[in-house]
Amino acid sequence: MSTSGLSFDRAWRRLVAATGAAILPLLVSATLLAQQPAASGSDGGVRVGDRIILKVEGEPQLSDTFTVTAGPALVLPVVGSIPLTGVRRDDVERRLTGEIARFIRNPRVEAHLLVRLAVIGEVARPGFYAVPIEALVNDVLMLAGGPTREAKVESIRIQRNGAETWPKDSLKAAMAQGLTLNQLDVQPEDQIIVPRLTAARYWQVFATIVTTALTIFSLTRMRR
Repeated sequence: MSTSGLSFDRAWRRLVAATGAAILPLLVSATLLAQQPAASGSDGGVRVGDRIILKVEGEPQLSDTFTVTAGPALVLPVVGSIPLTGVRRDDVERRLTGEIARFIRNPRVEAHLLVRLAVIGEVARPGFYAVPIEALVNDVLMLAGGPTREAKVESIRIQRNGAETWPKDSLKAAMAQGLTLNQLDVQPEDQIIVPRLTAARYWQVFATIVTTALTIFSLTRMRR
């Protein structure tokens, strides 16, 4: 085998090894996700503070955004208070349709549930956002303008009352699997934390990018 062939083989082996090193953390994260216990009291049910965008065809009084109150319950004009205890978030439309049908014949109802979350840290527009419960964490981040250049995206986490409900490794695996906010059982006022990249980590990432680019460039040159 020629010297250039040996060099190409060594470079290829290094690239494969680097790829394996990148995949390993994902496998570890998947294991952590499987081990992550469900949040305390997690049942996927409607929570006080959830918001519901309701549309009832031909009924402007019932077509608005309503907030779930203590009970939990939803108070609607004409209809009154609708108990939502034990109602799952993905069953809200069916429950409201049944209750509204007691007052309106064959109602055509659409109900979309929103949850109010705080996005804190290294995003372009930190603050509170009311987002559909079917949204992904990435959707919420984009709504907040996306992570800044200084964001440590691999360490994003979710907190509730100062305690982590989804630590960074478990959340990273959940995001990779495309779990929705509903599947993550987020609650009103939960916080999505986007930490800042430390100086040492910033240069480490920069060095990795440069090294990868040089490796690809070298492989391309050797194959000519």
